[in-house]
Amino acid sequence: MYQTRIVPWVNYQEFETVYQWLFADRKTQVDQVRRGIDRVQTWTNRGEIPSSVETTAALIEIIIHDEQSSHLSHKELRLTYAMALVRFVNGLVDREQKGKFAKSIQVLARSIGLPSWFVDLRHASTHEHLPSLMVLRDGAMQAVAWLHDHYWVRNLKKADQQNHDEIKSKLNQYKECRKSFMKEKYSAKSSDPDAYVACIQQLIEMIGYQEEQLQQDVIPLLLNVGGLVPTGKKKRASAEEMQISKGLIELWTPLIQGLDVGFPDFGRQLVKAMIKRLNINEEFKVNETLLNPYAAFATKEKTDDPTQAPSYLLTL
Repeated sequence: MYQTRIVPWVNYQEFETVYQWLFADRKTQVDQVRRGIDRVQTWTNRGEIPSSVETTAALIEIIIHDEQSSHLSHKELRLTYAMALVRFVNGLVDREQKGKFAKSIQVLARSIGLPSWFVDLRHASTHEHLPSLMVLRDGAMQAVAWLHDHYWVRNLKKADQQNHDEIKSKLNQYKECRKSFMKEKYSAKSSDPDAYVACIQQLIEMIGYQEEQLQQDVIPLLLNVGGLVPTGKKKRASAEEMQISKGLIELWTPLIQGLDVGFPDFGRQLVKAMIKRLNINEEFKVNETLLNPYAAFATKEKTDDPTQAPSYLLTL
């Protein structure tokens, strides 16, 4: 059975914002970087946080102190860098130590793609003479770069996919709630719009200030088969009847209107995406299928791409 993983950030947007702060330009946006470090400290106060997040903030904080000509002595800087790098390696490999028999740090590091150079640096910092400040500085910079590529970017991609799946689920939920409302509306049963209206509001809240998700997720999902264009070809427009059904209009109008109110640019973006699907270029040359729909419907819809089928294009 899967267990829920508790994280200290409120939502995906906060995680992404802290990533942007931490990796902002330290020369021109050092205040943002410090803001990211402070937010990680806030997360730490809330409870346990991933070691990669904590180590990223710690390494960047040391680098800033060093670059800003801190009052730390040469030896203090070496000790501080060394401690952060030891924690960096330990935090990554300790969680990989599983099973009855302990594995070497080199083996564990190799299993997660951590260069052996970091393990050697950890060993020297722990058991031998401290490496030079130049070596430690270089190690810290490379550690931050490794964390950026192997932790932050990968988790942001996972979060993007999770967000996409949540938006898709909410659109499907709206569709089902709206269908139920319409079915009850035309029957003797009393109909309550609260369910589908709540879906619209929740979708707007999910997108929040990340309006790029309209283009990346919402609009593509709406334009997929099963969205604005029904899956069943009998429910689509045809060459004989060049109009879409009243039920289809009634199904999607509240959502489109709600999103247009929540995001004033949504309507323009949706129309732009629809035109692109219809293959209308800058010179307004229309897809040949639409120029002669009767000829197109005289044969079967032979296309591997369902969004290029004549019935899809006619309905859109």
